[in-house]
Amino acid sequence: MRSPQVPRSYPAEQDRKFAKKSWAPGYLTTRPGARAKAFLYPGTYDPAVLTHEERLKDTLASAELRQISGGGKTTSRPPASLPALYALGRHDTIVCGRTSDCGKDPNARSTEFIVPDSGHSINVSKGARLFYEHTFTWLESKGIGVSQPG
Repeated sequence: MRSPQVPRSYPAEQDRKFAKKSWAPGYLTTRPGARAKAFLYPGTYDPAVLTHEERLKDTLASAELRQISGGGKTTSRPPASLPALYALGRHDTIVCGRTSDCGKDPNARSTEFIVPDSGHSINVSKGARLFYEHTFTWLESKGIGVSQPG
């Protein structure tokens, strides 16, 4: 059975950046020039990010994709003993590809915070600042003190 793949991905060892490294079967990366379509969403990022996204790209295990697509077997786990905030970019087409709007997608049912102006890569999106503000407020509400950078 073949592993599901993010469109625009291929085996890591076929990419010039990772070719000289020893990779176990099942590690993928995006094809050159495909990161914007996979991880960003039009209008939610500064175009200058594209060069850095491609240069800093990494790998992804195909097993992770099976979890996202629902094709992997999951085992029931006890509830987390620590609080966890689950957030998605509004236009995360990896998780919410069916609708391309995580505010409307059934895959995002348990999401606590939908980050506006963001695709999958929240940290490089225009919505990142709001995500960070929300995260610090959420941490404080859980009694976890974190000093914010000035």
